[in-house]
Amino acid sequence: MRNFEVVVDNLIGQVEPQEVSILPESRDIAIRGLEEKERRYGEESEHHMAYHNVGHDIDVTSRDIRLTNLLYRFVPEEYREGLYDKIIVKDPWHDWERLLSGPGANERASADRVIEEIENSGSPVLNTERFKTSIDLGIMATQMERVDGDFVQVNLRTGEPDPSILLGAWADIGGVPMEGIKRAKLDAVDLCHEDHPDPSLRQLLDYFLIQPDFFKNVVDDATVLPNIEYYFPQNAEEVYGVLRKAFHSNIVTTYKTLMFIRNHPEVETAMLRGAGLLDRMHVGSAIGGLISKAAKL
Repeated sequence: MRNFEVVVDNLIGQVEPQEVSILPESRDIAIRGLEEKERRYGEESEHHMAYHNVGHDIDVTSRDIRLTNLLYRFVPEEYREGLYDKIIVKDPWHDWERLLSGPGANERASADRVIEEIENSGSPVLNTERFKTSIDLGIMATQMERVDGDFVQVNLRTGEPDPSILLGAWADIGGVPMEGIKRAKLDAVDLCHEDHPDPSLRQLLDYFLIQPDFFKNVVDDATVLPNIEYYFPQNAEEVYGVLRKAFHSNIVTTYKTLMFIRNHPEVETAMLRGAGLLDRMHVGSAIGGLISKAAKL
């Protein structure tokens, strides 16, 4: 098994504010979370997940830390205590359960499981109602549902305006906005393989091309601005400006690339033919590479 002590230490090393230190109990909970995730959904497990695996949890934790570093100066003082401990404790466990059906069932089970870890940690700092409530709301905020055809994180703006809740929810779905077209390729391939163990070329490409619809729902101003105003009421305009400067170019480039392919069937056909000439073992990478070339058009 991978050395998750090193992984967690590397994540903790990404925390920028000098005055912040992570509790050893938080570190231990994070390590156990990643170890359990690997046992439950790793390649050697009975229920291997191509996307919702331990790599996703590590990526989400890293993105959450990055967002929090970026917006730390806007977080009200009352929410700064334990802010990074929440990330280290919560994110490695946020998808602990992936096998239940029903809206919010997986998130509910995952939140309950990490709260159990907190209560067993022996830490009087972590084991408070305020900290546990924030963890609970943070995990439940990652619940994504289709509402009238749109992708919606349905539990945002339903509790205390703790900025960590919003940043964690964004980190869960923010790979492409934060990292651009390369992340779009990786996520589309993994999500497709999770849903279709032996996907066709058509299925793989469809997973790329559905992402503009996802963008439209979760990163447009109509969605983002109300969330910022709720969780950063004193600095909403400044927070929006910082996020726009950091990520707008990734969003626009990725969206335009995928819409170009979607709106030009001849490009889509050429991509499928080109990928079809290659070994199927590498077809996801092949389509991804062709999409990268399309981005330069």
